[in-house]
Amino acid sequence: MKHKPGLRLDTSSDVSRDVAESVRSAPAGHQSWSWIARALTSVLLMAAVIYSALALQRFLIDSKPAPPRQGSAERARPVDVVVARIADIQPHLTVFGQITAGRSVDLRMLVSGEVVAIAPNFVEGGQVKAGEALVTIDSFEYDGALVRARTELSEAELSIVQTRARIELERAARKRAEEQRDIAQREVERLTALEKTGASSTAALDASRTRLSIATALFEERSNQIKVLEAQLDRERASLDRLRWNVRKAERDLQNAVLKAPFDGVVSNVSAETGRLLNINDQIATMIDMDRLEARFALSDAQYGRLLDDQGSLAKRPVRVTWTGGNFNLEAKGVIDRVSPVVTTAAGGFDVFARLERSPATDALRPGAFVSVTTSDRHYRDVVRLPQTAVHPGNRVFAVGEDDRLIEIPVSLAGYDGNDVLVRGKFKSGMRVMSSRLPDAGPGVLVQPRPLHAAER
Repeated sequence: MKHKPGLRLDTSSDVSRDVAESVRSAPAGHQSWSWIARALTSVLLMAAVIYSALALQRFLIDSKPAPPRQGSAERARPVDVVVARIADIQPHLTVFGQITAGRSVDLRMLVSGEVVAIAPNFVEGGQVKAGEALVTIDSFEYDGALVRARTELSEAELSIVQTRARIELERAARKRAEEQRDIAQREVERLTALEKTGASSTAALDASRTRLSIATALFEERSNQIKVLEAQLDRERASLDRLRWNVRKAERDLQNAVLKAPFDGVVSNVSAETGRLLNINDQIATMIDMDRLEARFALSDAQYGRLLDDQGSLAKRPVRVTWTGGNFNLEAKGVIDRVSPVVTTAAGGFDVFARLERSPATDALRPGAFVSVTTSDRHYRDVVRLPQTAVHPGNRVFAVGEDDRLIEIPVSLAGYDGNDVLVRGKFKSGMRVMSSRLPDAGPGVLVQPRPLHAAER
């Protein structure tokens, strides 16, 4: 049997057979339209049946009751907790620093010469007392210089006495010369009057005038001699001041032949030895004042701001300095003395100097030793001390409720106490606070608190 193109018949079904029979029995003109209509009707009927079957299947699947689910058991997270205690806390700030010398001096000889004696303690690290003779220079030349200076001074003083006596003699001689001049002047005046009346001769008047001239010349000579002697006295007085200075210099050089300790301290960099020839200004040692040991340490901007008082100063704040050597500790007390004039840009903070009190501990310490410096922080009121791990992002902490579920508490950061933080929030005294850091921590999360330590109960 031949089929027309585009038409596919399934002879195994009844519908297909009917369609085929209709096609065979239909007239030639009407047969083509009739069989097409019937075929389309059969196809549409089949599509409707299939769609209805699929829709019914979908409905039955969607309306099928879901099997009951078995709920998974909630797992409690093991966490550490601390007990919140609201209190007034004044923590201590501990930083690290270094011992420095508040006062040190380079010892130098002010005179030259051969070293003839050295103090027993004038060695590297030796402790000496103020006024103790450290180095002695051969003083032979300086003794002789002092003798010469004193001799010259004595001669100058005697010369002044002699000049003053000569001045007195000249003044007395000038007075007599003045008297002789006055007498000669009166004689000339009397003879002049007599010569006018003819009672005296011209020769007698000329002789009188000659005596007046001689007396006047002698008076002037004595006056000039006095001026010369007074000038000589002034020169000798000026020389006397110079000679007195020479004596003081010679005495000082003789004293400087012995180098004495300016204060109690420790010597270092010692370079003087007996028999060595020292020149002026040769450095022979460095001396450190043990009464002026200081601890130098750095404070960050935040630490500096926390320690400032109401007047904006750190002065007189007490500190405790600790040096640790193995299992041995040395502690010294002190007070903050001053702050560096400029900010240390490399470290981004302030260099602070604390002056240490003299004690056996400071006598054992030396400049350059690394120490820890502890001082009192601010006084914080109504705060809770917690480990830093207890504070979660967003300034939140989580308390553990009676049902072991977390309760979120917003907090504000007040300060620090070592590795702990001081916070304020809506705490109740005795409340358990989670100190562990949970990434998914949130309100209502079930936790399992670990047993508290004895110090936290």
